[in-house]
Amino acid sequence: TPSRGAGASREIQGTKALSERTVRDQVTMPSEKPLDPAAVAHAIFRIDSTYEKSGYYLAHVQADTTVVDSTHVRLVLHVEEGRHVALSGLSVIGNDRVPAVDIAHAMKTRPEGFFWWNRGDLSDDVLRTDLSEHIPTLYANRGFLDFRIEQDSLIVDRTRGKALLQLTVQEGPEYRVGDFEVTGSRHFSNEQLHQFYPFEEQSRPLISKITDFIRRRTPVPLDAFSQQKWDDATNDVRTAYSNDGYIYASVR
Repeated sequence: TPSRGAGASREIQGTKALSERTVRDQVTMPSEKPLDPAAVAHAIFRIDSTYEKSGYYLAHVQADTTVVDSTHVRLVLHVEEGRHVALSGLSVIGNDRVPAVDIAHAMKTRPEGFFWWNRGDLSDDVLRTDLSEHIPTLYANRGFLDFRIEQDSLIVDRTRGKALLQLTVQEGPEYRVGDFEVTGSRHFSNEQLHQFYPFEEQSRPLISKITDFIRRRTPVPLDAFSQQKWDDATNDVRTAYSNDGYIYASVR
C-alpha cells in the first residue's frame, strides 16, 4: 500500500455518455501531490452525483492505484456508466382534487409511454424544476395557493434500469373568486380598470373542452382562482398606467 506521502498522477477511464473533461472536473485532487484517501472518496461522490444529474443512476466508479516507484503512484478512476434510467411511472399520494395524469401533463419529465413518443428521459435538473416550479404552478392556476410537496422519492430498480417517482402532496383549500373592487385609482375610473378583471363568469369555449377531453385533463371550475391570470391582469394594469405616463404607479 503506497504511503499517504506518495505523489499521485490521475487518469479517467470508461467515460462515454459524459465527456472525460466533465468527469475530470469533478476530481479536485492536484496532480503530483500526496495521495489523500478522503479526497479520492470525495471525487467518487462528485462523479456519481454528476452522472445522476444526467439520469445515469446506475453509474459506478472504482478507484485503483498502481505503484510507479517509491514516491509515486498512478491513480485510475474506472467508470461504469450503466444504462440510462428511464422514468416508468408516477405515483401521487394526497392528490384528492387534481388527478395524477394532470400533474404528469404539467411536468417536463414524462413517464415512458405516457405518450407513445415519451422515452421516460430522466434528468435531475429537469426533475427539480418540475417539483419546484411546474407542479406548484399547475395547482396555483387552479386555486390551490397553499399547495406544497411534502416528500418526493425516486425508487430505482437497478436490475431493470427503471425508476418510479413517488410524490406526497398537501393540496390545501381550493380558493374561489369572491368580490372585486378597486381602491386608490384616480387616473382611471373603476369601470375602466374593471375591464382588466380576468374572472368574469363566462362559458368555456368549445375548443377548450375538446382539448381537455383529448388530453384527459380535468376541467377547472369557472370561479377557481388562477394565479397566472391574476398576475397577467395586474401586469396589464401596470402597463396601462405606464403608457399614460404614470411610470411610478404601484399596482398591488
